[in-house]
Amino acid sequence: MTRGTDPRDQPALQGIAAHYEAGRLDEADAAAIAFLSQGLPRERELPALLWRGFIADRRGDTAAARDFFEAARQIDRRNPQLLAQLGALHDRMGDSAKAESCYREALRQEPRLPIAHYNLGVVLQRKRDFAGARRAYEAAVLHEPQLHPAWLNLGNVFRDLKDDASAKDCYRRALEIEPRFALAHHALGVLAQVHRQSDAAIACFRAALASDPTHLESWLDLAETLHRIGDKPGAMAALEEAAQFHPGHATLEFKRAVLAGEQAAAMPDAVVEKIFDGLAGEFDAHLVGRLGYAIPAQLRAMLADWLAARRKVSVLDLGCGTGLFGLEVVAYASRLVGIDLSARMVEQSRQRNVYSELHAMSIDSYLSSHADRFDLIVATDVLVYVGALEALFASVCAHLAPGGRFAFSTESPASLAEGFVLLPTGRYAHSAAYVQSLAQANGLKVVAQDPAIIRTEANVPIDGFVFVLERGE
Repeated sequence: MTRGTDPRDQPALQGIAAHYEAGRLDEADAAAIAFLSQGLPRERELPALLWRGFIADRRGDTAAARDFFEAARQIDRRNPQLLAQLGALHDRMGDSAKAESCYREALRQEPRLPIAHYNLGVVLQRKRDFAGARRAYEAAVLHEPQLHPAWLNLGNVFRDLKDDASAKDCYRRALEIEPRFALAHHALGVLAQVHRQSDAAIACFRAALASDPTHLESWLDLAETLHRIGDKPGAMAALEEAAQFHPGHATLEFKRAVLAGEQAAAMPDAVVEKIFDGLAGEFDAHLVGRLGYAIPAQLRAMLADWLAARRKVSVLDLGCGTGLFGLEVVAYASRLVGIDLSARMVEQSRQRNVYSELHAMSIDSYLSSHADRFDLIVATDVLVYVGALEALFASVCAHLAPGGRFAFSTESPASLAEGFVLLPTGRYAHSAAYVQSLAQANGLKVVAQDPAIIRTEANVPIDGFVFVLERGE
């Protein structure tokens, strides 16, 4: 990483390297500190500063590693590999902007540096700049054709760009380079799963697990595909085997409960996030166009007189998705805050330009970390992912202003007389009696309880209710 080392310093630097390679990090750091204490010219200090950075990084102290590399950068400003390393540290600390700046400067100095192209692609892909990410990954594999993670990520970008054929080619190229690359096998399986090629998907997931038996996503997707083709015992067996590697994992436990027809208190955040991250790009077309979802408009109609009388209200949209309810209520809102677990959904909402604030976080996290009160709190098609509602109702009530309203939809089949139940779809149904009892327990008045068709599923209407509850003045 340095242009040259003074021959006089070689023995000391080799000693640092020997300690580092042997895992003797304390000895390596002590030797580097001793080297730096000699009062040498700054240029000669550079290798020891880099070693201290590597040592700190290996210890897990990313901030210290960044500081050492920043100090090294002050000495050597034309070192693209150092810039790429520094960019990676900034990225791991959550500063994508600085990371991107480092990668771009590294590439300005050395346009053929594969790792800088690759890491830049990661940053751009996370920003959903798919065109830019594609260019970055293509440059990475141009200069390093054997960089199989870049082929995988390039395939993922093509998936985002709706070019599945090119994605498949990239995944296969990654496997030509590294046949036991579990992530590429899994990616091919997901692609086959999307195209309803169940046998091919199962084969890919099993290949991924043969390469890495601990890969959780492959176990989950294998179980889902087996269940989809009617092999419930096979799906259960896959989940049981996965549990050997991930005992007590919330997502595994939830999936097992769904298949076994057992109860579970709530859908894990990771499951919800995966569902909606995957749907973000076509959510409106899927939910509104294909499933006949019209709850936001129905809720706004139920609230119309109250909204008109209030003129301007502060609104908290729990599980805002792509902002469908935000569009309905923005004309009445003095403040409109959207919360969603899926960062991709939040990005879709942001593009509508109707929300005052958007937060990519769980509902529980937001409500527990904010003390604001709102005139209207809304949860459309959200409670179907929560089982027991006691904690949510208590938190919502604490955030309602006097006279404020809580409006939401529930899935409620006519056969459900009380409580809640986890359905075979993995969604929760709540009885009207259960909701009414929670309202009473939290001092909320049921202002409206209208029957609703929540959506259609396989051309079958799904029954439910839209509730409006009010807190006393």
